[in-house]
Amino acid sequence: MLKGRLILVTGATGRLGTEICRRIEELGADVLPVIFGGYPDRPRRMNWQARTMPTRLMTPDDAEGIPGPDHVINCHWEVDRGLSFAGQLALEIDKNVRAPEFLWDRLARCGLRSFVNISSIRIFGPLSPQPISSTTPPRPDSPYGIAKVAAESYFDARFRASGVPVAHMRLCSLMAAGGHPTQLTSQILAGLAEGRKIRINRGHQTHLLHIDEAADIILQAAVEGRNGRFNIVAEGIANEAVAGLFARISGRELRAELTDLQPGMPDPVFVPEAAGFAAAWIRRMPIEDAIRKTLGVL
Repeated sequence: MLKGRLILVTGATGRLGTEICRRIEELGADVLPVIFGGYPDRPRRMNWQARTMPTRLMTPDDAEGIPGPDHVINCHWEVDRGLSFAGQLALEIDKNVRAPEFLWDRLARCGLRSFVNISSIRIFGPLSPQPISSTTPPRPDSPYGIAKVAAESYFDARFRASGVPVAHMRLCSLMAAGGHPTQLTSQILAGLAEGRKIRINRGHQTHLLHIDEAADIILQAAVEGRNGRFNIVAEGIANEAVAGLFARISGRELRAELTDLQPGMPDPVFVPEAAGFAAAWIRRMPIEDAIRKTLGVL
């Protein structure tokens, strides 16, 4: 499908980066997995599955030594929640925009066919007008959201000036084994596997997309050379319904305390837009199929 293309992936040892790298090779392309200082040599909660091992870039000389890719998928993003609001904001701009600037400089001279920047629907925040679509202006109220919006503008300015299409993919929650322990899917899997009690945020929704589908949509955006901002969002599902589906499909008891952890706070209303990317090879994953695949680790 992608034979003959070279795709550079930053943040390659993160959960999404790991899946994208594996999928690139599966589709017949070559992958250049890249990590900066804040990322581990290998994924923390799963095995590295691509044949090509990650390359760590620390200096401009490191970047000059890599081949020029056809496409770039930027998954890199470092955070430190232990800092003050201003400290988090400064760190995220520094680590994710300024520090890797030597790579952005190198890539701007490579004749790229596309640049895809990975973001999150969490950039919108409670101040954003409802319902939220890809054309809704973000009004972030967190260091993460503010820094991500700034990064989007930076990459637009950096690469579109060279005629490179830039797509900003704002993802909803991804369903995957090996995700961050705080994610709903990870908590449910841990509860089913260990029999321990977990807390479910009752009365609120989660927008869940299986990581396989998200990876394919991101690759399609790169191949198409999409320009613009895209909210890759699935239909919202009540958290308690998600937990019930996991328990029923697994045939295991899930000890869950159903508690409204955000009383009085309404959920944001997102316009589902994941279906806007169409290709025969995209692995569309209805919720029950996604749960069955995710449960394969148990």
